[in-house]
Amino acid sequence: MGMSAATTAAEGIKFCIFDLRRGQQEGQELDKILFFFPADLPFSAQLSVIGLSEGLITFTRFMSCG
Repeated sequence: MGMSAATTAAEGIKFCIFDLRRGQQEGQELDKILFFFPADLPFSAQLSVIGLSEGLITFTRFMSCG
């Protein structure tokens, strides 16, 4: 599971809780999202935030194994 918060002046605050174990099949990506704020953000934008967060998690796991 993961949590992410990203802020910028132009875009505002985004907060999400997601489970990396869910939504592993193509077309099921939305199953990963357990909570997202703001909820009215388009799903494509939500998945973009989740994808970036997944990438950062994977990168930090890889770098910490050293």
